[in-house]
Amino acid sequence: MRPITLTMSAFGPYAGEVTLDFNQLGEKGLYLITGDTGAGKTTIFDAITYALYGEASGDNRKSEMFRSKYAQSKTLTFVELVFLCKGKEYRVKRTPKYMRKKERGEGETKQNEAGELVCPDGTIVTKTTEVTKKIVEILGVDREQFTQIAMIAQGDFLKLLLASTEERMKVFRQIFNTGRYETLQAQIGQDFRKLHGECEDLRKSIRQYVEGTEWEEGREYYEQWKTAKEGKMLLSDTLSLLENLVREDKQISFMLQEELNQQDKILQQYAADISKASQIEKMRTELERKQSRLTEDKEQLKEAQKRQQTAEENAPLLEQLSEAVATGKEKLLQYDELEIVKQEQNKMVSQKERYQQEYEKSIKKMEILNGQIDRIKQDLEALPQVEEEWQKTNLDLQECNNRLVSLEELKKEETKLQKLTLDYKKAVQAYEEIRQQTQQIRQEYQTMEQAFMDEQAGILAQKLEEGTPCPVCGSLHHPSPAPISPKAPDKEQLQKAKKQCQEKEEQLSQKNNVAASLKGQAEEKERSFFQKATLLLGEDITENHLNKAELCQQISQKLEMIFQQFYEKKGNLTKQQKMLQQQRETLYQKREELPKKEQTKTQGQEYLHKLQLATTKSETQLLSLQEKRKNMESELEFSGKAQAEEYLKQLTQKRDMLKKESQEATNHLNLLLQELAVLEGEITALKKQLENTESIDISVLQKQQEEANYHKRQISFQRDKTNRRLEKNFSAWEQIGQKSDLLEEKEQTFRWLKALHDTANGRQNEKGKIMLETYVQMAYFERILEQANSRLEVMTGGQYTLIRKKDAADNRSQAGLDLEVIDHYNGSVRHVKTLSGGEAFKASLCLALGLADEIQASSGGVRMDTMFVDEGFGSLDEESLSQALKVLSGLSEGNRLVGIISHVDELKQRIPNQIVVTKTKTGYSNAKIQNSLS
Repeated sequence: MRPITLTMSAFGPYAGEVTLDFNQLGEKGLYLITGDTGAGKTTIFDAITYALYGEASGDNRKSEMFRSKYAQSKTLTFVELVFLCKGKEYRVKRTPKYMRKKERGEGETKQNEAGELVCPDGTIVTKTTEVTKKIVEILGVDREQFTQIAMIAQGDFLKLLLASTEERMKVFRQIFNTGRYETLQAQIGQDFRKLHGECEDLRKSIRQYVEGTEWEEGREYYEQWKTAKEGKMLLSDTLSLLENLVREDKQISFMLQEELNQQDKILQQYAADISKASQIEKMRTELERKQSRLTEDKEQLKEAQKRQQTAEENAPLLEQLSEAVATGKEKLLQYDELEIVKQEQNKMVSQKERYQQEYEKSIKKMEILNGQIDRIKQDLEALPQVEEEWQKTNLDLQECNNRLVSLEELKKEETKLQKLTLDYKKAVQAYEEIRQQTQQIRQEYQTMEQAFMDEQAGILAQKLEEGTPCPVCGSLHHPSPAPISPKAPDKEQLQKAKKQCQEKEEQLSQKNNVAASLKGQAEEKERSFFQKATLLLGEDITENHLNKAELCQQISQKLEMIFQQFYEKKGNLTKQQKMLQQQRETLYQKREELPKKEQTKTQGQEYLHKLQLATTKSETQLLSLQEKRKNMESELEFSGKAQAEEYLKQLTQKRDMLKKESQEATNHLNLLLQELAVLEGEITALKKQLENTESIDISVLQKQQEEANYHKRQISFQRDKTNRRLEKNFSAWEQIGQKSDLLEEKEQTFRWLKALHDTANGRQNEKGKIMLETYVQMAYFERILEQANSRLEVMTGGQYTLIRKKDAADNRSQAGLDLEVIDHYNGSVRHVKTLSGGEAFKASLCLALGLADEIQASSGGVRMDTMFVDEGFGSLDEESLSQALKVLSGLSEGNRLVGIISHVDELKQRIPNQIVVTKTKTGYSNAKIQNSLS
């Protein structure tokens, strides 16, 4: 990017409109921006940055502060920049938000922020955010990268030089987008903590099961059991101990059950004796019945003993079934967990398919959109031609309309001429009619007058007397006096005829005047019509020597023919104009539509990227669920919970059936034994009583029976207690065995994940913490230092070289991005903070230039043809200044302009091309370019 012209109006210290033509500085080399402190040198770069990105170059100046306090109220604040990028010229203009005086009335009104970008193809982009977005697309860098590439800002030299590893990490993370490695570190840490928690949960669960076991003090294994319960025993030893405890309790339970059975027999005997004593009398009467019953019971006893034997043979099977039922109940919970995993897997499959479908659909939409954009761009290529044809058609149509208007007017003139000619003919005809009437009436009047005059002679002759003189001729003799005609008019009739004759004469005069007037008008209109026809038709038709009627007819025919030609031409032009207008409107609509389509394309590409990420995440989660499901299914016997429940139901039914049969056999046998014992006892007792009448003390028997019952209850309580402890310890032994296997598997995974976690978080290096993100940033830093040292060696005459410090200050600190300097004059390696002011400026400048080079390289080869270096030269001696200028001159190779913002007087002598910023006495500033040519 290279600026061509920069216009600042009421911007910062510039009260009016200031325009800088950078072409006067040439296409490459150094130029100086000089002036008094505070005059507005840095404002020039602020204006360029604001024009491009809507923000200043530094963080201390906001766009609301750009309005010049020296500007007049009517002067608008704006910045306009014309720049070249990749050989194409762009024009961008921005107006900041500020308060300005109202155009009407008093007070102030808010001037909203505005932006406009004119592209080389004529496309205009508005809205500040859209302009910024387009600028980033054109230049390939955002504001932060631009200010770091094109501007080494005042006061920022030492920030990067003296920064710690943590501070540089934040800077490089923003510049080189290394945050994704930090995200990876966090994900590894999250997985590490999750697995660690799962192992702890398993250990806690095992401890809970161990703590839930029971054992009696004083018995064997008691001390070992206490040690295990306190968590001081290995897990494998704990499992062996629990196995011994279960085995011991099984033996005790069996012995107690045997003792209980023996006690039952003793109680039966006591019951028989008591019964015999209490019913000795009754047994006498029932001796025969009981003996008969005894025989029957002995037969039943054989069958009962067979059933009892069968039940005892099935005891191991019953125990196995009981254990299988307990295990099956615990397994059912795992089927529920498996079902949840299946549902999640199905859901994830659907989600992945949905993402894939949406991605394919979006791809098709993008293809359609790309096609639409290409077609629009192809169509827009025809816009100048359509616009030109539309303008030409408008001119032709306007000319055609003008000719038609002229022809219409001439036809109207012709119509008027025809009307005047017709009126003239009618007037002549009317005149001729009146003339004939007048002539006839005049003749009639003259005849009447002659007759009247003639009749006067007869009237006078009637008054003549011979010898009296004639009043006409004076003769005294009247030989032939005139006779009186009977048709002669009288005076009244003559006067009436005379009046009628005069009226006709007046009418004739009027008709003559009308005809004469119409003739003059017709001749004038004819002359005018012939002149206009000659001008309109482009030829003098009067030279054809035709009479007027033929001439008018010929003109009329030609006018009609020309009118039809232009009328048809107007129709064709109107259709063509309408068609071109439609094409024009369509193309303008497409031109307006193109940015929206391109914006939609950008949004679609972002959406496709999100879909790809979502699909990848779904695939990862799906693989995890598939592995989890596979592991769970491998541990389960059945494919589904229903089958497991059915199998458990069958086991339960079989167990209950065997248990019932065993209980019934035992009960039946015991009942028969009791009955036989009772019967035998009763019979014996009866016989003895019958043989011996000695009495039996029933209270003694009852006391003995009560003691036997108490002893039986004690045995029964001890048996039940043992069985409960046995069941609890057995369950704990099984659960601990299962969870210990799972714990071993997770601990194996945990060991390698911990190693990965420690590596990613820099815990493997004894010399300092180097995390994954820092390791990546170290590669950028090495390249930055390589670029920086190539310039620092020139500036310092080979004395100094910047190196990356290998070790941290302590093992707790982050390492990898700390900076040291080698002093080749004495071979020492020391911290960069030990450099003097001038040396620090040189190192900072070289480091900033190296950073700019690396940012350009990592930004897809983006190149800035203009660079600014703001201040810092005042701390350099003459030799250092020369070395710094030599380095900066090297930057200007390859058509690059390097602007140095400084007020150092020596630079004014060394750099002829200058932008001089001056401050007036009233406070505002001016800027102008001067060089060796000016």
